[in-house]
Amino acid sequence: SSKSSTFYDDPLNESPHEDSTSQGSSSNVFQIRTQFEHLGRWTKDHPIANVIRDPSRSVSTRKQLKIDAMWCFFDAFLTSVKPKNFKQAMTKPLWIGAMQEEIHEFKRLEV
Repeated sequence: SSKSSTFYDDPLNESPHEDSTSQGSSSNVFQIRTQFEHLGRWTKDHPIANVIRDPSRSVSTRKQLKIDAMWCFFDAFLTSVKPKNFKQAMTKPLWIGAMQEEIHEFKRLEV
């Protein structure tokens, strides 16, 4: 069941799709759904103030967190390893692409 608030003289049992004559003097009816309406189920035992990440995001398993951590390690450490010479660089497709980008940039800047 979704929780919604209706701004109107009598918010109970009103629908925004009723014709304007049954709505009395107010012609604008707004329904606003709470951004995290599903949070009401578990915030009693797990206060929202203790949630570290975005509460609308699904829960991550330990395996997913491990994979995320491995990508962080890869990004932080392994991508900073540079080839020692041109011959080593030519064996790595990413380094070939990086060198080509630099060459194109030199040509563009007319260096």
